[in-house]
Amino acid sequence: MPRVLEMLGKSKIAVHIDIKAKKIDGNTLPVLQMRQRGSAFGVDMVIRPGGANSQAVKPGIGAAELIVINELKQPCKVRRNLKGEEDAVNSLINACPILAERIQDDYAELEDAETALAFLEALKDCGKPFALEWPDGEKLKLAGYVSASAVHISLRKRNDWFAISGDVTVNEELTVSIEHLLAASASSPSRFVRLDDGSFAALTQELKRKLDRINAIAVDERGKRHIHPLAASCLEDEIDGMDVQSDDAWQELLQKLQQARTLEPSISPLLQADLRPYQIEGVQWMLKLSAMSVGACLADDMGLGKTVQTIAVMLDRASQGPCIVVAPTSVCFNWQLELARFAPTLEVLRPGSISTRKETIKGMQAGQVLIIS
Repeated sequence: MPRVLEMLGKSKIAVHIDIKAKKIDGNTLPVLQMRQRGSAFGVDMVIRPGGANSQAVKPGIGAAELIVINELKQPCKVRRNLKGEEDAVNSLINACPILAERIQDDYAELEDAETALAFLEALKDCGKPFALEWPDGEKLKLAGYVSASAVHISLRKRNDWFAISGDVTVNEELTVSIEHLLAASASSPSRFVRLDDGSFAALTQELKRKLDRINAIAVDERGKRHIHPLAASCLEDEIDGMDVQSDDAWQELLQKLQQARTLEPSISPLLQADLRPYQIEGVQWMLKLSAMSVGACLADDMGLGKTVQTIAVMLDRASQGPCIVVAPTSVCFNWQLELARFAPTLEVLRPGSISTRKETIKGMQAGQVLIIS
């Protein structure tokens, strides 16, 4: 008899049988059975009134009592709560928009893996009880949700660049390197990124944007990411909200950048010229970039005063060291005349022969300008 009952318990056909058995109240927990169907995923919603591994039935439909075999291989008579089953299923559907948009006759079709992953994420966040089954084997596993606060990042100076390292907490048992997450994000158009074990991590939209921007400004060298100091301002915005550990060099760079942002440079009184408003703006722009150790390209039409603007910058920085002007031979003499006219306090040097250039450059001091072709 137990063998017969066991077979009946596994049957999809509701069987009415009059037999002495322990009576129990039926379970109303919704069970979602997921199967991969090509590139899509199907979801069947059922109830197992007798508990896990017992007969699966359609919610709220069928016999009010069932005979099932419990975990001790004993027959039990289950009194189903048909309304309770319907209420539990409807509560889950209403709490999960992805399911509500697709469910029809207790079945939902998820069109692709990204939608299926979003569905799994929504299920965990819905706050309603459910059980998830993969009758044909688990095809998609959502390892965890990752926000910026789960990222632990380290910035250390390596030669003239800054190396990025660190790790990311996916769940209590799984941690991946920041290098791996950056690479996974770069290869995934969606916020669901595949990890080495085949599972997926669900990134917040904010973190996905941050990682993509870091990938855009970082240089990949044999799997290691490096940031040039010129990209520090961009990186500073993207690592906001992360747990950041850095060395003194990074902190000094950020302080330097902050000072440059608030800098309001003035034109040196030693400049023998009255600059137009747009020229003053050009000088101030170059001085701010100079304070940030960033180069500049001043491009404008001929005759609008690029030379005098550059000379104004030379005057401002004269006390910090010598300057070198590299220009075509045809305009070197013009540079010499312009410096004498607008900045007579600067000493102009010409290198003379090629053999003496090295000695001339080596002996230069603050306040001197070398014009060379």
